[in-house]
Amino acid sequence: MVPSSMIRKRIDIGAIMLVLFGLIAGLGAEEITLLRPNLPPAETRTLSFPPGQCTGNLYLEPESGPGWDPEHVTLSVAWEYLSAAQGDVPVPEGRNVQLLVYLALGPRESARLHAQNPWKHQLTVADRVRKDPENLSGLAKLDPNDLFRLSVCSAMYRRTGTDPRIFEPIRHLTGLRILSLNETGVTDKGLEHLRALRSLRALEFRESSITSRGLEVLKDLPALEYLDLRMEVTDAGLKHIGQHPNLRWLRIRTGKIWGPGLAELANMSRLERLCIWGTSPISDRHIKYLEGLAQLKSLTLWGSACNTLTDASLASIGELKNLEELHFIRTSPRFTVAGVARLNRLKNLKKVDFAQVWSGPRGVHYGDEVVRQLAALPNLECIKGISYLSAEGMKTLMVFRNLKCLGIALKDREQGYYGPTGVSYLAGLGSLEELRITGDDSLSDADLACLEPLSRLRDLLISGQNVTDRGLASIGKLKQLESLHLGCPVTPSGLNQLNGLSNLNYLKVSPRGNSGVRDSGDELMLDLSGLKKMKDMNLSGLSLQDSDLAFLKCLPLLENLMIQPDSLTGAALRHLRALPELNR
Repeated sequence: MVPSSMIRKRIDIGAIMLVLFGLIAGLGAEEITLLRPNLPPAETRTLSFPPGQCTGNLYLEPESGPGWDPEHVTLSVAWEYLSAAQGDVPVPEGRNVQLLVYLALGPRESARLHAQNPWKHQLTVADRVRKDPENLSGLAKLDPNDLFRLSVCSAMYRRTGTDPRIFEPIRHLTGLRILSLNETGVTDKGLEHLRALRSLRALEFRESSITSRGLEVLKDLPALEYLDLRMEVTDAGLKHIGQHPNLRWLRIRTGKIWGPGLAELANMSRLERLCIWGTSPISDRHIKYLEGLAQLKSLTLWGSACNTLTDASLASIGELKNLEELHFIRTSPRFTVAGVARLNRLKNLKKVDFAQVWSGPRGVHYGDEVVRQLAALPNLECIKGISYLSAEGMKTLMVFRNLKCLGIALKDREQGYYGPTGVSYLAGLGSLEELRITGDDSLSDADLACLEPLSRLRDLLISGQNVTDRGLASIGKLKQLESLHLGCPVTPSGLNQLNGLSNLNYLKVSPRGNSGVRDSGDELMLDLSGLKKMKDMNLSGLSLQDSDLAFLKCLPLLENLMIQPDSLTGAALRHLRALPELNR
């Protein structure tokens, strides 16, 4: 038996290695009120699992909520690890609990995974110290309301034909609110066990064995408000979905949808957010079937599946009179400026994210023209994904007096533009809270000085090869900043000018070129000790010395840290000891 002290030592070393090599994860997400966490009192309750078999891992919901991401229409935030689910486990009373179960693969499945993906087999099967359960019998002793969220998955891609009886223990968890089934191989018959989950609010599928007939179970889940189908839905399946009276959020994957089934979604009077995503192409015909969704408030079109869309799709989207948000993610549709004009009928539109470069034929760049068309919607609060803006386009932005969020890229010499950036016009947008601006060789320190009047700015991303340490002095005057991402040539001593940003909780520094390298004559240590609210810090692009980490002891809330170990010695680790919240 391995001594417990050695186990603890190995865990500590592992944690340090994660910090040094930067294996961190964090994704900010806009909170919604679909589900709210409870604040944790001091009392505990006990969850009972088999003592001789680990059923999975237990997690606690963060105080920020379960992680709703309205733009992507998904759950995205990692929950806080609590312990292994084995024996009697005390959990804080009033905190929502998630159980994550990895189902063990059979011998044939394991051999198939080894043949398909040896690296994944090594990581998820061969190197596993703990044996995964073969079924869900470990749920048997739980009370109906013990779990808030249950996630069941396996390592096998497109697993099929799992015995339906494996899922029977789920049926008595009648207080369950969120259920995720990921590559479990569940079949239509296995889904029958979900009918008893009358309190279920959110359901996620990533399965290959479920057919349209299996989706009939949805009608017996009256509380369901969120459905994520990472499977190839058909028009027949969409008809079952369209009969659900209470769904508010829906995320579906492309693949086998011809189109008419999308029209069935118009029957869902409460549907607010729809995301269509994938790699299997959809066409203008598919989007036309959405014209009847008069109740829709947010539409997200995501992935290469949408690359073939044209202005005709924008015309159909223009029929959604109540639409407030329009998001394009990782896609490059064939839109033109004329198509953007079809959105002018959306008088309720508040957010638009085009997420692709507006480049026309023969090097024609549409940035300024796109902004000119959007000017017909002066009540827009968020504009993202517009590139190739000159001073003319920046001046047009002045009409958006309610603008809170802006994401743009400036025109520069590569596009044959040698004029002013027009960044000075942003000083007149006093409502701005989030700004992401990329300038390559056009953005300068003088431009950053123009941002100083933006007293409400909370989130800032700056990327430009001509921004230097001098520009950081201007950023240091934005006292309300909570999140800052710098993609520019800065040095450790230059960053000290940010020390007065007492509200900053996220900082990422991605120096460009030879930046981040300390000048031989620079003896100033990095000192960010004034960032008392800092939780997530990424300094991996900087060349740091051991002494540069001394300030870390002054950041009591720091949870995630990414640094480059190249120029550090073991002595640097002593600065990590006084960080009680550090977990990555």
